[in-house]
Amino acid sequence: QKVSTRCQRLEQMLHREPQDRLDLLAIAEKLKLAADTFRAVKAESQASQALALREKALNMAAGLDSFFQEDAA
Repeated sequence: QKVSTRCQRLEQMLHREPQDRLDLLAIAEKLKLAADTFRAVKAESQASQALALREKALNMAAGLDSFFQEDAA
């Protein structure tokens, strides 16, 4: 049962992965814009937070890439 549930989750991930990756990259781009805006109004703390979140989104997208590259090999 546990393996079956895990297989179903993996299948759902495989089905959604291309869109999830594109969504993460779009989020990262918006966060970069937000950081630039915060910097322009001298809100460095918020700019730093936006850049940290951007980095997390990019890492998540890269994680999806590496996961599926390993699966293809």
